[in-house]
Amino acid sequence: MVFILLLSIIPVFKVSKIIYDNLTSSASWQQQPDHILNTSFKKRPNIYYIEPDGYASDTNLKGVLYRFDNSEFDGWLKDKKFTLYNDFRSNYESTLTSNSSCFFMKHHFYDMNSDFKYSRDLITGNNPVLKIFKRNNYKTFFLTERPYLLANYPNIEYDYCNFELDQVPYFNAFETKRNVLSDLKHQIVNNKTSNNFFFIEKFGPNHIAVYKQGSSGIEKERIKYIKRLQETNIWLKQTIGFIEKEDPNAIVIIGADHGGFVGFSNTLEASKKISDKVLLKSIFGAKLAIKWNDPKHSHYDSKLKTSVNLFRVLFSFLGEDKSLLKKLQQNNSYNLSEPNDFSKIYLAIE
Repeated sequence: MVFILLLSIIPVFKVSKIIYDNLTSSASWQQQPDHILNTSFKKRPNIYYIEPDGYASDTNLKGVLYRFDNSEFDGWLKDKKFTLYNDFRSNYESTLTSNSSCFFMKHHFYDMNSDFKYSRDLITGNNPVLKIFKRNNYKTFFLTERPYLLANYPNIEYDYCNFELDQVPYFNAFETKRNVLSDLKHQIVNNKTSNNFFFIEKFGPNHIAVYKQGSSGIEKERIKYIKRLQETNIWLKQTIGFIEKEDPNAIVIIGADHGGFVGFSNTLEASKKISDKVLLKSIFGAKLAIKWNDPKHSHYDSKLKTSVNLFRVLFSFLGEDKSLLKKLQQNNSYNLSEPNDFSKIYLAIE
């Protein structure tokens, strides 16, 4: 009975902290600094935002940690008229933290509700990016290979999601998998008459092992990562090939959420104060390639360097409104000083 009593009392402290954090956290960071929510598009192509989880930037892949020549795939992208942003990076180190800032086009500095439990609601919910697309009469689609962003049953404001929430298991949601390319093909074919925005989440190449006990060591984790990256390249070619065939005038964005963490033995090692610039770039250096189908993009994307500004630049281009570029967020990247302690952060890359 004493043991059961202790098990009952100890979680009270954790629950109390969650309640306190929710009551004291501010949503002011979510407010936009200008009229971007009222943007009216002058161009109306379909938009495909493909997010290959953990796909490292070209600068990283050529560097001393990854040691991989990705020129064949990059050459293929150039032949397809993609613009490559080789030094692009994320502003935060995880999928949840990176996507939260990306879809709100703002820095949150980890100042969100307790332990980011509700970050999934921000990503799949009624965020500024979805509001702007819907204001311009776009249908919105969220297609994901695994229901990672649905794991805590968030609000889904997309018009279509390829997972129903009752299909998401309470435990091991990450193990559930769908053929996201097959789902995408079906939606493209059946939505030819509308303007569409697709958010496509591909869990590859992913990153190295999260926990020490699951790691194979720095070099073996690098080799496994490179193998998954090569598999992801094949998938991307198939996906982009189908989009080009069915929707040749679309804007296609390949934008990773963060780097691959190669150089560490596990990702939790990266959640500490790191001064090594090469290791920091391994965390944050992320793939970005965009097929604009319009040479005028160069008038808008010269300062596109981090994911927090990705959609602001896109909306400036679609709305032909350069004034939106006056409110770009700082291209800073932030990291945790201690794993999972979101109150302790530092400016990792300025």
